[in-house]
Amino acid sequence: MIINCKCGKYQFDVKKSELGTGNREVQCGICNLKWIHGNKLNSKNFYFSRVLFFFVIFFGLSIIVLDYLQIFIITNIPSFQTYYLAKEQLIINIGQFYHLVKEVLILNIGPYLK
Repeated sequence: MIINCKCGKYQFDVKKSELGTGNREVQCGICNLKWIHGNKLNSKNFYFSRVLFFFVIFFGLSIIVLDYLQIFIITNIPSFQTYYLAKEQLIINIGQFYHLVKEVLILNIGPYLK
């Protein structure tokens, strides 16, 4: 298996058994650059798509739960204000969760993007 150095100038012939199946940090023996080499399924794109998938599921389930709660709130609470305040707060929480996930992804995956 041929591995290209991150700088693009050098190539190395390495046995697949030495690299393993997951991601591995490797270092060029000539220019001393380090980078992560590994399986595409374990790359940053796979983790990002997985987190995004769970976020979409969470968001969808939140909307469904709110729609079912709407019937309960309308029939049991005379004021609609509580429902709209709860819905507004949930939307704010979802936005904050999105920004938190984005920050975590940038901190954990950002170094691999360079």
